[in-house]
Formats: sequence, structure tokens, C-alpha cells
Amino acid sequence: MKRNRWGRRGSDQAGNMAAAGLLLLLVLALSAGGVSGQKAMISLVPGEILIGEHARMELELEVPAGSLVVWPALQENFTGEIEIIRFGIPDTIRSENEVYHLRQVHTITAWQEGFLPVPPIGFTVIMQGDTARIETPAALLEVHSIGIDPQGDIKDIRGILRLPVGLRDLWVYLVGLLAVGLLAWWLKRYFRKPEKPMKAPAKKEKPRIPAHIAALSSLEGLKEKKLWQTGRVKLFHSELSRIVRIYLRDRFALDALEMTTTEIMTALPNSVEDGSLREKLRQILEQADLVKFAKHQPLDADHETALQAAFHFVERTKIPVKNGD
Repeated sequence: MKRNRWGRRGSDQAGNMAAAGLLLLLVLALSAGGVSGQKAMISLVPGEILIGEHARMELELEVPAGSLVVWPALQENFTGEIEIIRFGIPDTIRSENEVYHLRQVHTITAWQEGFLPVPPIGFTVIMQGDTARIETPAALLEVHSIGIDPQGDIKDIRGILRLPVGLRDLWVYLVGLLAVGLLAWWLKRYFRKPEKPMKAPAKKEKPRIPAHIAALSSLEGLKEKKLWQTGRVKLFHSELSRIVRIYLRDRFALDALEMTTTEIMTALPNSVEDGSLREKLRQILEQADLVKFAKHQPLDADHETALQAAFHFVERTKIPVKNGD
């Protein structure tokens, strides 16, 4: 059986694959339960690629203000057929009517032809002591191979190509066009009426998730990944250090991502007066530096201690929430 240029195998097989894929999508979509006031969505852009091409997997979430969201800890080869080659960071799209709209964009690819299902992806939402789990609908990524006809005729190489026309052949025309353009610009500038200055539209400030909520959500996600339990100690401490530094940047306006541990401890505001909190922060950052740059191997208990210390530091230094906010 011949393949067309997209690499599809006959109309019967393609129809069967499409029907099976659509049926799977329908079943998974019907089984994904929703919670009032909360919604999870997924979109693949584009939904049809060639083998090895990239697509965006966009995860969107709508949750009430004040919620704590635990994002799923996805692996690189999270479906066995679809591979995540670049992980995105959760971000706020907008907020309206006390509802946050969050989004995370991953770059994906696939190396297998066919209709590849993306199963529902679950989120944990914590709101006023209640915990709920919501899931995205299922999705399908259609992957085609590069079409090759093995029974086609062998074609000869191309003939001699003529060199393109160069600037030396067109300089007269280019000079004429330039002169006409300059004349038109001068006439327009000379005869146009002065315009009234327009006020620049006020820019709407993008709503931001409070620093402690973002940090606690990221720490919960790191805990769910179980990195150091599976031997990825360096990755665990790198992510822990990065989450803490982002929190310091957003909470205390420190350029912590570009500062050394010593510089951070020196620049930490006097509002953090508790010496034990400062010591916990120093231990988290210094231990991460030793693991990343000196190949230090902490004990198993040290990993858990560092994670709990990060939770404690964020909880103790967060901005108090006023009643009614």
C-alpha cells in the first residue's frame, strides 16, 4: 500500500484510527468531573504535526481567589508516546470577579505516527481547608510521518540554474524608486495637518498571585515530584533554591536570582528579625550551593529538613492578609 506525502496509510486505516481516537477523547472527557467555581482546560497548538515537530500544550485553570493550587508533577515522557521537551512556569493570565485565570505552557513533540491521546491532567486545589481535585479534558495529538513513495519513479538531478539578477542589474531602478519614495515622504510631511497629541491608553497592570501563595504552590509541586527519593538530588536542591529565590524577589524586592547566598543574607530586610528564620534560609541556600557546585551528597533527612524549612520560612514571612481582602 502506498503512502501519500503526509505518510498516511490508506483511507480505511486512517478512518479507523480517527474513530478510535475520537471515541477515547469522548469517554475521557465525560469521565472528567468538574467542581463549581473551578475549571481546568487543555489545548494543543497545533493539534496536527509531523514526526519530530513541536507543539504547545497549554494548561489553563480557573480557581477562586485565595486558593492554593498544586500543579501536576509531569515527567518528560509523560504518556509514553508524547515527550515534553520544555517545561513552562505557571503564570497568571488575568483575574476577574474574584477568579484567577492561570496558565502553564509546555513544548511537546512525538516520534510515533498516529492519533496519540493526552489523558486528563489533574490539579489539587486547596480552598479554606477543603481540598478538591479537578482534571482537564482528554486531548488528541495527530502525528504524521513524512510521506515517501517507495514505488515512485527515480528522478534525475536538477538542471543548471540561472544566477539571480543582482544589484548591478537593478541599480537604476532602485535609485528611481528611492527618489520617488523620498519625494512622496516630503510631500506628505509638507502638506499634512498637525495632529492633536493622543493620550496613551492606560496600561492595565497584570494581576499577580501573592508571593507566598505562588511559593507554597511551587513547594507542594516540588514535594509531589519526589526528586531526591529517586536519586535526582541535584535537581531537587536546584529547584528548591530557585523557588526560595523567586519568593525573596517577589516578597522583599531582592534580585535574588542574580545574587550569591552571602549577598542575599546581607540584603535581607531588617523586617526579618527572627534569627532562627535567617539561619534556616542560610542553610537552605548554602546546602543547595554545595550540592550544585561541590557535588555534596546530603543525608536523606537533610532533604526533608530543607523542604520543611522552606515551607516554614514562607509561612512566617508572608504578608498578613487583612480581613475583607
